[in-house]
Amino acid sequence: MPYYIRLVLESNMDNLEESERKFRRSMPRIFQLIIAILEAVMSRSEMLCYFAMILNHLVNASLLSLAYPLSVFLWAMLSVPRPSKMYWLTVITYTEVWTEFPRGVVFDHLVNSY
Repeated sequence: MPYYIRLVLESNMDNLEESERKFRRSMPRIFQLIIAILEAVMSRSEMLCYFAMILNHLVNASLLSLAYPLSVFLWAMLSVPRPSKMYWLTVITYTEVWTEFPRGVVFDHLVNSY
């Protein structure tokens, strides 16, 4: 990338950062607190997912939901710094199968009963 284009981009980024700082300073403190809390939650979103998986097992205790806390404690929390994309794809696929399979069985039963 040519030097003059890099200078223009860097100066635009500096201006953008400065305008964002001014905007944040002009906001009321309660909004700043809300934004800070939301950013903290977003930065640790995997912990929120872990909590939801464990809570799901506590509320709906079954052998099917046992896979969630097992995956959290035996794989996800042992991955440093975060679990891989493959882990999340596996959990999402398991959730889809776990929620859609009973609907398919009920639908098949309804169709074949007439």
